[in-house]
Amino acid sequence: MTEYELLDLMLTAVDGGTAVIAIILTIVSGYLLVAWLIGDKLTTAQVVLVNLLFLCTAPFLIWGWLGRYLVALDLQNQLIVLAPQTPERVSMYTIIVFPTILSILILGSLKFMWDIRHTKVG
Repeated sequence: MTEYELLDLMLTAVDGGTAVIAIILTIVSGYLLVAWLIGDKLTTAQVVLVNLLFLCTAPFLIWGWLGRYLVALDLQNQLIVLAPQTPERVSMYTIIVFPTILSILILGSLKFMWDIRHTKVG
């Protein structure tokens, strides 16, 4: 492949990962809105259903982001072999940092729902 094709594929993979980030933030925002607006009014069964949907969706999205990012990293390595003067655009550290931040965000969201449901009034 040419430099242009590798760079185009790499940036396409990064764009796919960016789209996954937007979806993750949308799902977390929706979960937090549900927790804030009606979390204390939901029955236990409803909370279990919302939490299961949230917890089943989030890991798959993180996995999807990671897959896109690993493809981008591989393409970048191929590009560097082909054209050593190419600057690195994809960082290896992001593979560790981003899933950690998302995991903290997900656990924080679950804690928020717990706090809303277990607030003692009066």
